[in-house]
Amino acid sequence: MMNPIDDALLLKLEQLAKLNLDAEERQIIKEDLNKILTMFEKLQELNTDDLEPFRYFSNTEPEGMRQDSLTSHLSRETILNLAHEHDEAFIRIPKMKD
Repeated sequence: MMNPIDDALLLKLEQLAKLNLDAEERQIIKEDLNKILTMFEKLQELNTDDLEPFRYFSNTEPEGMRQDSLTSHLSRETILNLAHEHDEAFIRIPKMKD
């Protein structure tokens, strides 16, 4: 497998994630991402033809799962007071996309 994560793609990911990495961090992340993609390639080689699809990812059937329940929550005022910046009932955040 070629390394699909090259410097250009990593730079694009860095910009999208609003990260500012130095050269050493960039190299470490590039190697880690390529290792992850290699592992996914290995997983795709597995023959799963005779396996039935999983319906649940735990040993618990739906009737054994806990019920959702209401718990106390923060009021709108509290959340707005915790926000760095807000405008009436909305929290203002930095622009995410150029």
